[in-house]
Amino acid sequence: LAWLVLPAVSSAEEVLKLLLKPAKKQYTVFEPVQIKFMIKNVSDQPVNINNLSWPNGSRWLYALKIYDDQGNRIQPAGQYVFRKQPVAEEIIMVNPGEVFDHFLAIEEMYNRLTPGTYTIIGLYHNSKYNREIDSQLWSGEIVSKPVKVEIEPLAAEALDLYISHLRQ
Repeated sequence: LAWLVLPAVSSAEEVLKLLLKPAKKQYTVFEPVQIKFMIKNVSDQPVNINNLSWPNGSRWLYALKIYDDQGNRIQPAGQYVFRKQPVAEEIIMVNPGEVFDHFLAIEEMYNRLTPGTYTIIGLYHNSKYNREIDSQLWSGEIVSKPVKVEIEPLAAEALDLYISHLRQ
C-alpha cells in the first residue's frame, strides 16, 4: 500500500470528527489487531458520507498511519487500489450527534506487526467524483488523534503450539 497524500480541508473538523478505538490495548504477535474507526457528525445538520464498504472497490476512503516506539513510520504492504466513483447505494446519512463506525483489521493494510508499542493515526477522505451525488456528499479529510497499541511476543509454550499447528 503506497501512502497517498490527500489534501486537507480545514472546515472538515467543524462537521465530522474521526475517532479510533482499539478493540483492546494489548495484543499478542499473531493476534489480529482490530481498530474501531468512528466518524461522528459534530454539526447541527445531517451529513452524507460514503459507507466505507469495500466489495465495490471503495475501500481506500480511509487510511492508517502507524509509527513504532522510535517514531519510525511503518509502511503499508502492497499497493493501493484506486476506488471507483461512489454510487448512491454506498452513501449513508449521519445525523447530528450520531456516529458511523466500522472495524478495521490492521493486517488488511499492513504486514503483521512485530512486538513493540505502536502509535496509530486514522484518516478519512472523500472527494466529489460523481456529479449525480456531489451535492449530497460530504467531501474533505479528517484526521484522528493518535491511539497506542502494544504487541507482545508469544510465551514459549504458545509459540511451540503455534508452530506445531502451522506444520499440520
